[in-house]
Amino acid sequence: MNQSNIGLLDLPNEILLIIFKKLDNMDVLYSLLCVNNRRLDTIIQENDFASILNFVLTSSFNATFAPVDLRVDQFCTSILRKIHHKVKTLIVDLISLKSIVYAARYPNLTELKLFNHTTDLYACILKFFEDLKYLSIIGLYPHYYPSLVLSNVPSTTFFSSTLNKLCIRVRRFEDCLALLDGRLKQLTILIIVIENMEYASSNV
Repeated sequence: MNQSNIGLLDLPNEILLIIFKKLDNMDVLYSLLCVNNRRLDTIIQENDFASILNFVLTSSFNATFAPVDLRVDQFCTSILRKIHHKVKTLIVDLISLKSIVYAARYPNLTELKLFNHTTDLYACILKFFEDLKYLSIIGLYPHYYPSLVLSNVPSTTFFSSTLNKLCIRVRRFEDCLALLDGRLKQLTILIIVIENMEYASSNV
């Protein structure tokens, strides 16, 4: 009986694409994009593997944590420079955010989901991602996330001409009203958690 060894690259492109689509996008990019094989690069580049990049890992208990530094470093030094123009959604946490943001520009980014941050980065996010349309500051434990405070703060501190959906936690009801004062010109969907309703202004 004759035996033959068939390697991955012996398969036709159609079969390779079916296999790749069964895998996680990040695994495909991390494992195959930088192996110096033009054929694999072309298959990955010509298909939609880079539109959503999820740098947040989830455990079986729904806890979130960052991937190991080596993996993030590989993306930042070798992978993002090839695919940055294709990225439409970034899902990141505070640990990885700075490295990923400064690794490349993302001209087609429209959605950012931020996990597990402990610093008020909201205004910086809107300033850096000028074309952002959807911002979600999310997490399983809301008290770990600093509330957005806009009372007595100029409207130029937190503003966007492109954002149309915002999910965020605010300190008081007045901060919610401040979001509706025109600083977010295209906002159509607002989902908020109000930390404290006890100190709402008597004018509300």
